[in-house]
Amino acid sequence: MRDVTAPEWIRTLAVLVTVRLQVSPSGRATCRTCETRIAQGALRVAATSLLFDQTIERFHHLTCFVEDDPNAAITVLLAAPPELRDAAEQALGGHGAFLHSVARAAADRASAVAASAVEFDDDTEALLTRLAENPRDGALLSVLQDHLQERGLPRGDLIALELSKVPDSARMVELKRLLWPVVKDVRVTWGTGFLRTMIITNPASTADAVEALQHPSARLVEELVMDRWAGPLPPVPASLRRLELRQCQGACASVGTLERLHHLELSDVDDAEALRSASLISLGVGRGLSAVPRAGALPLVRTLVVSTFESLPLLVSAGLLQHVKVLVFPELWDGAALDVLAETGSTWEQLLFPRFRPNEAQRHVLRRLSPCTAVMHVEGPGQSILHDSRPEWGLGRVRLRTNAALEVEFASGVRTFSPGIRVTPVEVLDVSAA
Repeated sequence: MRDVTAPEWIRTLAVLVTVRLQVSPSGRATCRTCETRIAQGALRVAATSLLFDQTIERFHHLTCFVEDDPNAAITVLLAAPPELRDAAEQALGGHGAFLHSVARAAADRASAVAASAVEFDDDTEALLTRLAENPRDGALLSVLQDHLQERGLPRGDLIALELSKVPDSARMVELKRLLWPVVKDVRVTWGTGFLRTMIITNPASTADAVEALQHPSARLVEELVMDRWAGPLPPVPASLRRLELRQCQGACASVGTLERLHHLELSDVDDAEALRSASLISLGVGRGLSAVPRAGALPLVRTLVVSTFESLPLLVSAGLLQHVKVLVFPELWDGAALDVLAETGSTWEQLLFPRFRPNEAQRHVLRRLSPCTAVMHVEGPGQSILHDSRPEWGLGRVRLRTNAALEVEFASGVRTFSPGIRVTPVEVLDVSAA
C-alpha cells in the first residue's frame, strides 16, 4: 500500500474499497479530517481507495471519523477484531449516543444470526452440505423443501413453488423479499430457494461483503463476481463454482482455498502470479494483468479463455498456454495470434476464434496446431455454438432445438437452456481443405 497525495477534484474519482480500524504503527500519518499527526499506538481508521491503477490510503483519528461519519464508523467498529473494538469503546467513552447506536446495531446483527441458526438445524445443515456438491439436485432440494415446510419455514414454500416450475407469482416475490433484503452494492439472481449468483461491487466495508456472503440465502451461491476488492477473499459458500475478480488487489492468493471452484476470470488484478488451485479446470485472462500463474500452479486447467492479445506472451512464458488443451479467443478477430501459437511448437484439441476466415497459409498453420478449429459466424442457427457468457465451456454441439428448449452437449456435459439464451453460432472449419 502506498499513500498517494492528490488534488481534491481527483480524490472524488477514487473508489472506496475498504475502511478498517487499526493501531497506528508510527507517528508519521496525518489525519485527513483535522490535518494533525496521528500518534504512534493511537487508534486510527484507514480508508483504502482505488484511483485508476493506484491505491490511495487516507487515515483519520478514530474520534474525528466518528464525528465526521458516524454511520460508517458503526460499520467499522462492528467489523473490527474484538480487542480493537473494546479499545475503541474505551477511547470513545464521551460519545455515549454513538456507542448506544453501535450496541443497537450489534444486537440487530446478533438477532439476524440467531434467526439463521433457527432455520439451519442439524438436518438442514446436513442437506446443505450434500447440496454444495450439486446445488441444482432436484431430489435433494425436494427433501430440503419437505423438511423446511414441516418446520413452518418460508424457504420451504419458495423451494416448493420453484420446483413446481409455475410462473413467477406475487407469493414468490414476497418470499424472496423476506428471505433476501435489498443490500447496497450487491446484485443477485435466484436459483431454487437460494441465491445462485452474486455480484459485489465496491463494498463500503469488508463487513458488508462478509455479511452478504454469509447470509442464509447465499448458502448455495454458484457464481460470484468481486469488483474493486482489496485483500484476501472473504469466506465464500462451499458451493461456489465460478468466480470473477475485477480490479481486485491481493485476492488471488486465497483462491486456492475454494475446493469446488471450476472457473476463474481475472482482469485488472495485481497478484495473478500468486494464484494456486487444485480444482480449477478453466481460466479466463482479461486486460490489466502484469503477470499470470505458472502452469504447475493450475494442474487441472484444461481450457484457457484469452480476451487480449497482450496476455499471450505472459501465458507463453508461464507455460500456461502450452499446458491447456482448449484455447478460446472471444474477442481476437484476426490471425495475429497464430504466429504466437505456432512459435510454441504446441498443439491443442480445440481452437476457437471469432469472425476469422483463414487464408491458405493460415490453414496450413492450423493443420499443425489443432484437429478442430472453429470460428464464430452469424449466418443461420448453426449446429455448433459458443455460450456468450460462458466461453470456458468451449465448443458445444446442439443435440435438440425446439420452441421450448435448447439442448447442447459440451465437453463438461449436456446442458439445457431456454430458447432465449445468448449463444453464438460457430462453424467448424475443414482446415485440411486446400
